[in-house]
Amino acid sequence: MGTLYKCFIIFIILMLPIGLNAATVENMDFVDYKIRAIYDNGRIVSAPLYSRAEKYGICDYGCTLELLKTGQKIEVKPDDEIVIENGVMKRKE
Repeated sequence: MGTLYKCFIIFIILMLPIGLNAATVENMDFVDYKIRAIYDNGRIVSAPLYSRAEKYGICDYGCTLELLKTGQKIEVKPDDEIVIENGVMKRKE
């Protein structure tokens, strides 16, 4: 393969809309939490969410988001903005 062809393939891959519509979770509390994203394909990803912090690029194709401290679950669409306030997850208004 020629160099120009390889550059074109790399350019196409980089231009794919990966994560452009991914959800955001914002922790408004002064408490650290651990969240879990459960995807339709069975994949499960857990991550910390520190106090007064945001996490971008999750649930890029939708998922169920679980707040492990309380067990609360919420269905998240790719472009949702989720807020944790007083230990409760909700969609940002």
